[in-house]
Amino acid sequence: MRIEDDNLSGAAVLTEKALNYLCDLADNFYPSYDVFLSSLKNECQRLTQSHESMVSLKNELSLVLKSTEKSQTLEEAQKTLKNIIKERIQFLKNAETTTVQYGTSLIKENSTVLTHSRSSTVEKNPNLRLSKNLLSPHCH
Repeated sequence: MRIEDDNLSGAAVLTEKALNYLCDLADNFYPSYDVFLSSLKNECQRLTQSHESMVSLKNELSLVLKSTEKSQTLEEAQKTLKNIIKERIQFLKNAETTTVQYGTSLIKENSTVLTHSRSSTVEKNPNLRLSKNLLSPHCH
């Protein structure tokens, strides 16, 4: 499923998918630095506009773009894009792990947690039950 058409995944999942997609773009052939940067800007804008309410997506794409724009050559820009994306994905994974650990310390064992966001994070805690039947998939 294309990122733009995915209306079921949450912001964290879509942000990681978008970052991986942009990382793959760095491997494509570009005749010049300007063409590469223009393509990257267009893709970031397209992805951001496809899910305007997902702040983490906008923030991460903006950070990646700004970091890449500091490069001076095509090769440097492609390398920077890949490196910053790897860093950001690791940062997001670490943040999720920290969130799970902190949340676990606050919620009593065998609690039932109702979420409207980040339910995939709650699912990672084996001591919690997540009822996916409480809301229909159309309630987003």
